[in-house]
Amino acid sequence: MYTPPRMSCPRLLLGSICILTITLGACNRKDPAKCDNAKSTIQRAIGSEEFAVARQWRDYAYKQCADPADLSTVDKQITDAEAEATRRKTEAETKARDAQQLVKLLTEWAAGHRADPTRAAVNVTCQGPEDTKERWCTRERSVGGKYQVSVRYWEETPSAHKFFTIGPAFVKCDAFGTATVIAEKQQGAQLYCDVTGGPLAGLKLLIQNATDGTRIHLASNEFLEKDPGFKALAEP
Repeated sequence: MYTPPRMSCPRLLLGSICILTITLGACNRKDPAKCDNAKSTIQRAIGSEEFAVARQWRDYAYKQCADPADLSTVDKQITDAEAEATRRKTEAETKARDAQQLVKLLTEWAAGHRADPTRAAVNVTCQGPEDTKERWCTRERSVGGKYQVSVRYWEETPSAHKFFTIGPAFVKCDAFGTATVIAEKQQGAQLYCDVTGGPLAGLKLLIQNATDGTRIHLASNEFLEKDPGFKALAEP
């Protein structure tokens, strides 16, 4: 009786598996040099806050890098850096809005009391004997619920006065009205201007970027003559 030959299925299956394994191995081969280049590019993109570019190279790195731990670290670096950049941006935008609000409040307060700073606020302290008006006095108050403003004036001639506050962000002179820059120092971190338009016209404006915030001074010409130290600080 004729018996048909048996098919060598296991042998054929084994051959197919070998071919598939070799093919996949070639496709999944990692390249250390390309991996290092991808990680370096990612770090540069993070440094320049180009997070979309960083993610594109992160996808490429996953194809070239063999160590999953390295890639997890890269993912965390991108996520943390982007979160920090977003936080800084939000904080800067908030400070800029607060600074604009403070400029408005200071402008209104100074414009309303520049003719008579002795009525600018209830809280007053004076330097010198009480039996003379040859002395400096300072009045201060809160505005906007969180800002302190003050005015310093010569008691005998209050037309010599300077309004002052510390803001949360740097502002330019034209925030207070039409202004001409007289002097710029410290690579733009200090501006001294002549306010020529708006309710503060005729005052001199000194804006300083300092460690405690942005220091804003609005001084009359008479104040400059009474306080030569301030005049020397402000003028060229």
